[in-house]
Amino acid sequence: NLNSKFVVSFAGVMGFAQGLNIVIDCAELLKSYKDILFLLVGDGVKKDGLIKKAEDMQLNNIKFLPPQHREVYPSILFASDICLVTLDKSVKTPVVPAKLLNIMASGRPVVASMNLKGDAPKIIKAAKCGYCVESDDVEGFSKAILKLYHNPELKDEFGMNGRKYAVKHFSRKVCIEKYEKLFLSFFSQLFSIIICLLLLRKLLVQSLQLSRYCPNYL
Repeated sequence: NLNSKFVVSFAGVMGFAQGLNIVIDCAELLKSYKDILFLLVGDGVKKDGLIKKAEDMQLNNIKFLPPQHREVYPSILFASDICLVTLDKSVKTPVVPAKLLNIMASGRPVVASMNLKGDAPKIIKAAKCGYCVESDDVEGFSKAILKLYHNPELKDEFGMNGRKYAVKHFSRKVCIEKYEKLFLSFFSQLFSIIICLLLLRKLLVQSLQLSRYCPNYL
């Protein structure tokens, strides 16, 4: 029963790139908070290892669920108080996990752990929709969760901020308009280049014709 719990969820692939050990370590630090439940939904090559680690640490505040149908995914987000986005410290590329945009669109606050030089932390900061710490900062990750746990108003504010930012910058209509502008700009520049090449060709032809009749001109 999740109704009586403060649900901190992760839903998605549990692979090498996700760096989910930080969630298990965080659950260990926060195990004295009996109403906080870490809900991990999905599958991947690291899932069995995560389950074993949680069992070895005798953690009762973590629940693992198998992958759910796409139709169920929104229900998981809506049942969550905080949604997690994690990337391993080895991931150096400026990746923006798709789940971040889904979480923002659902109106839920984000707590993330990843390389702070990437694009995702910039989005979280610009949207004011949560907190982001370095991938191996278990203490910072735990403190971020507790800040929202102790401050429901801030939690709701971050959720609303994320929703507004997602609608303004990442809705289908906005994205289509951005792509249209990009394509128009590209074809406009391409058209200009073609015109320049045609003019250059014309000048070259005229120059060759002139050299034929006035060989000493060139």
